Amino acid sequence: MTRDAGMAQGPGDVPVWVLDTNVVLDWLVFDDPSMQQASAWLRSGRALWLATDAMRDEALEVAARPVFAKHGEAGELCARIAAAYCEHARMLHPAAAAKLRCADPDDQLFVDLALAQAAELLLTRDRALLALAPAARTQGLSIARPQDVQWARQPQTAALSARHAFADTRPATLGPDDDRGTQYDQRQR
Repeated sequence: MTRDAGMAQGPGDVPVWVLDTNVVLDWLVFDDPSMQQASAWLRSGRALWLATDAMRDEALEVAARPVFAKHGEAGELCARIAAAYCEHARMLHPAAAAKLRCADPDDQLFVDLALAQAAELLLTRDRALLALAPAARTQGLSIARPQDVQWARQPQTAALSARHAFADTRPATLGPDDDRGTQYDQRQR
């Protein structure tokens, strides 16, 4: 596992992303169709995923909860998540607190890292994070649900550069599926 203390740079035109716990679980536990394109980009190195130990630990703790038992044994789910962080995430030290504040203090670490590292995209389903999208955009950060990113709305073409694939994210319209009442997506899929 690589740990960098300084500014993370994606090679060439590779976008830098931060993924919140919900989308990590959608990708690695639920195999959610809205994460298929993001998964392909991350696995192929066309996007750089930034994370911290606290983000990884949170995903592991959530995946071990009994509510996820129908998706696999906790040890297997945690092993899958840990392997993805090890293989695909660039692990960084926690970022200093950003001026942009999230209403949910538990989600602040995602905003802090994304802004400190000049990430282009924070993928989330969390209402408190999505509420920051307009203010974050003024700082060069798109905060969006995976299904609202341009790749989810049109077939990918060679003309669509990796850096701009999500530049035209549409504002999230939260549906009943996004009103969780808890910090984590614990849908009974």
